[in-house]
Amino acid sequence: MCNLQTLILRNCDKFLKWPCSLGNLINLRHLDILDASLIKEMPMGVKKWKRLRVLSNFIVGKDSGSNLKDLKHLKFICGELHISKLENVILVEDTIEFILRGKEELKVLLLEWGSRSEESRDEEEESWDEEVDKKVLDMLRPHQNIEKLTITNFGGTQFSSWVGDSSFLKMTYLELKNCKNCKILPSFGVLSSLKNLTIKRMKGIKSLGSEFYGDGWSKPFLSLETLCFTNLEDWEFWNPVKENESFPNLQELSIVQCPKLCERLPNNLSSLKKLVIRKCEQLVVSLSNIPKLCELELEECKKILCSNSADFKSLESVSLANISDFGDWPRQEFKKVESLKIEGCEELIEQWQNEIFLEKSLQGLHSLTSLRELHFENCNNLTTLLEYIKHKNTNLEELRIESCDSLNFIFKGQMPHSLKKLHVNDCEKFQCLLGDDEDNCTSLSLTVIQFLKKFRFPAFLLPKEKVNADTNHLVDLYISNCPSLKCLPSIDRLSTALTSLEISSCSNLTNLSSTGRLPMALKHLKIDDCSELINILPNGQLPETLETLRIADCDKLESIVEEFHNNKVLYDIDISGCDNLKSLPEGLETLSSLRSIDMTYCRGFASFPKGGFPDSNFKVWLQGCEKLEALPSGIHTLSSFQDLTIVKCPNLSLSEDGLSTKFAELSIHGLKQYKPLMKWGLHNLTSLTYLDISGEPDGESLREEDMTLTLPRTLTWLRIEQFPNLKYLPLKDFEHLPSLGCFKINGFPELTSLPSLPSSLLRLYINGCPLVKEECKRDKGKEWSKIADIPYVEIDYKYIYNPEEASGN
Repeated sequence: MCNLQTLILRNCDKFLKWPCSLGNLINLRHLDILDASLIKEMPMGVKKWKRLRVLSNFIVGKDSGSNLKDLKHLKFICGELHISKLENVILVEDTIEFILRGKEELKVLLLEWGSRSEESRDEEEESWDEEVDKKVLDMLRPHQNIEKLTITNFGGTQFSSWVGDSSFLKMTYLELKNCKNCKILPSFGVLSSLKNLTIKRMKGIKSLGSEFYGDGWSKPFLSLETLCFTNLEDWEFWNPVKENESFPNLQELSIVQCPKLCERLPNNLSSLKKLVIRKCEQLVVSLSNIPKLCELELEECKKILCSNSADFKSLESVSLANISDFGDWPRQEFKKVESLKIEGCEELIEQWQNEIFLEKSLQGLHSLTSLRELHFENCNNLTTLLEYIKHKNTNLEELRIESCDSLNFIFKGQMPHSLKKLHVNDCEKFQCLLGDDEDNCTSLSLTVIQFLKKFRFPAFLLPKEKVNADTNHLVDLYISNCPSLKCLPSIDRLSTALTSLEISSCSNLTNLSSTGRLPMALKHLKIDDCSELINILPNGQLPETLETLRIADCDKLESIVEEFHNNKVLYDIDISGCDNLKSLPEGLETLSSLRSIDMTYCRGFASFPKGGFPDSNFKVWLQGCEKLEALPSGIHTLSSFQDLTIVKCPNLSLSEDGLSTKFAELSIHGLKQYKPLMKWGLHNLTSLTYLDISGEPDGESLREEDMTLTLPRTLTWLRIEQFPNLKYLPLKDFEHLPSLGCFKINGFPELTSLPSLPSSLLRLYINGCPLVKEECKRDKGKEWSKIADIPYVEIDYKYIYNPEEASGN
């Protein structure tokens, strides 16, 4: 293969060792071993690849294999190069040899030593030398055309002088990760083109000062746009120099998990647009002189400080978490803020609530006139939505409230007209959406109106049904883990536009709708883990727009609706863990768009409605329905119904008419009684292509003659598993199936032989059949002749591509 130019081993995560003569690929130009994680070194003879241009990773060998100096011979390497396992470099000479200097087309360089845990750093028996790491880094000085540099797990106490050298005029990206012994950062301020700088897990750094900016450098960090510090455990001080000239173009600043950093950030960040501070408990965050700030995220910092002249006219997104001292922050102006998240911060909520009563225009909550997304989390003093936001804000579209244990209700009177998404999660005392008497008595009012209409009272004598015209834009309502929620009164009046309703883990919910109606535009209804819910809409009907109906783990559920009524777009019915549900609603046969019915572990489910199934192309999955004895009558006439799966429904059997001759896919699992299977008339299913049959490991004993099967000639895929007592497969005329391409058997510990196999077979899988496995040994076993010509054979999950060349088992 001496003419090979491209070799791609990407994602070959089981590849261990190179062929010994790989160095002979002298024309190789492209080698990709990205994510081939078990390769420990480059092959011998790498230095012969003198035409190589693209190399994803050069892995330094430890005892044998390639040497770092081999890389010097690869003069034409271009683009991106990752050099890993640099801890394996052994220096036998004091002279420094520059490995990368001549590689002018190299743009991206990643240098990586192996990770070193604290436990491995024994001072008396160190397996590595910090000075060696320093010398290795000296050797790896790249050409000045380099644009991006990443250094990981460097063990020296000081970086090489070239890291941060002002001669690297094209350097735009630089990242240092887990270089724990370094106590001083290089002079990155002198890199005139540097746009992105990231410092992560540098435990030895305690302060940043003039050395970081570049001593005497007139305009440090001239081009820097993004600056990120993460997990600097001992960093205490940031001492800016020449503040008026520093970071003139910095747009994003992120400081995360620097618990000892104190005092303040640099002032006069005139170009900053995004500021992220997380878990810096000693840091005072000054927000003065940041006129272009658009996105602010603060979590667990000591204090927010801002002057009276602070300008937040550009601020659009704010996230505040677990801050106790806000200073004058709540009385600032936030006219353009569109997204606001508050976690904890109880003092802030109290101050803002007090601000409402002061009625000072354009301060605090008064100024949040552009708010579109609002998120409260772990705000234990929040009992209802702040009134000013509700009444004065006309743009609020999304509201999320999580883990606010004091929340009783969200709105008083009505919701904001603009609201589209409302999610309430894990609020222990949450009882209702609207906290006024009008909402609580709506059910009674409607009951009176319906009673009067029934006896034909004149319309002008009837009380007026008040429709809330201001709440017709809510599209998505999600309520989860709110144990105090018992009912959703007048849910049909919350919004005329509601399309998705999901209720989950509300253990005391007894009634979904007191009015017997759901929003008329509803498309998706999901109810999960509401153990006290008995009925969905016992005397009502599902909206005609409903597309999916999913109900899970409602132990006491007895009924959904009395019948499906003109639900022409309903395509998915998925019900599980509802043991008291005995049947589906009548009118199932009218669901012309139905694609699937899933009934899973509804142990009390006994029958389908009398009308049966619709004649449409849909799938049925039945699992753990122990009382179900029969499928609907007349299914043999449904030419479009072609896919049925039955799992652990021990009492279920087909009627005498069976399935349609056009039926295509059938799966039957968990059979404990096998004799009914013979009555299914499988040989009559002249369109069946897919058949999957399984018993159970502890199923009853049976004889082969009890379940002899004749299969249709159209079958292309067959699996039979978990029949522990069978000694042979009772398949009549099996070898004459002309189309069978794939055959799988599994879990036959007593099986001693295979049936005669059809000549069409392309794939054979044999698992959990130890006696058969023994008889399938090449040239030795009596079953070998049956499998020798099959292109693909797998036995106990070990595959053979060419049985003629297979050795052993």
